[in-house]
Amino acid sequence: MTEHEMLELILQKVTGLENKVTTLDGKIAGIEDKVASLEDGQQNILHQMDERITSSENMILKELDRVQEHPESDVQKVQKNLEELQQYYRIAKLENDNTALLLKMYNDMQKEIAELKAKIA
Repeated sequence: MTEHEMLELILQKVTGLENKVTTLDGKIAGIEDKVASLEDGQQNILHQMDERITSSENMILKELDRVQEHPESDVQKVQKNLEELQQYYRIAKLENDNTALLLKMYNDMQKEIAELKAKIA
């Protein structure tokens, strides 16, 4: 084999390698595009998940607020009823004290009347 034939053979192999490198570059570029597309899809999915989680959190917080309002209104009603019962208790106690005082005064007057009758008779 002559030098010229060897050079041509080497040139053909180099050209073949260049073609293979070009093909590999194209395939790598295609893979990079697919990876970028997947990353965009993942970002989109993450964004949708974030929106759904935020929506769920807001819905839970609203429900907690609604549920909390119900016991608070019940507590206010019970407190109002308790205040009314306390007023009724105070009034009843005053009436009982007044009745006891009037009964004592009546008994004292009965004693005085009895003493006066005894003196007169």
